[in-house]
Amino acid sequence: MPQIAYCTDEKDYYTHSEYCTIDPVESAKQGREVYVLPANGYLDAPVIATGCVAKRVNGAWVNVENHVGEKGYVNGVPIEIKAYGPLPDGWSVTPPPPTADQLFAALRTSRDARLAHTDKMLLPDYPINADGLTQIKVYRAALRDLPDQPGAPWDGGGIETPWPELPKT
Repeated sequence: MPQIAYCTDEKDYYTHSEYCTIDPVESAKQGREVYVLPANGYLDAPVIATGCVAKRVNGAWVNVENHVGEKGYVNGVPIEIKAYGPLPDGWSVTPPPPTADQLFAALRTSRDARLAHTDKMLLPDYPINADGLTQIKVYRAALRDLPDQPGAPWDGGGIETPWPELPKT
C-alpha cells in the first residue's frame, strides 16, 4: 500500500503531500516495505482549519492564521500582509478618513481643473461678448475664493462642495 508524506518548507509550514518511495535495500533486509520519507516529510496528516495554514511545532501540527495577501491599514498606513499569523494590532480594512490637508489638496486640484477649462475664454481671440467675459471672470474669482469659504474643504471637491455655476456664454 502506498505511503503518503506531508511535507513542509524550511519554516515548517505545510506545503504539499507526496507519495514516499520504497527503499528496496531496507525492504529486503526487513522483509516488508520500508518507505523513504522526502526531506521535511511527516507521516501524520495535518488538519487545516479554514483561514489557516498548518505548521509543524514540537512534533505536532498546529494551525496558524493565514492572512497572506490581504490588504488593509495598520493605524492608517496601507499594508499588505506578507507573513502567516494573526492580523497586526491596529488592523483595519477601512481606509482612514482624509486629513484636512488632503481634502484641501483635492479641492484645489478640482478647482484648478475647472479654472483650466475656462482659460481659453480669456484669450483675446475667443468669441465672447463683454457681458459673457465679465461673467466668466466672476466665475473664476469665485472658484479661486472657494478654499477660503466657510466649511471648506467640505468633501475635497466632491458633491458636497458648493461649486459656482459655470455661466452660459
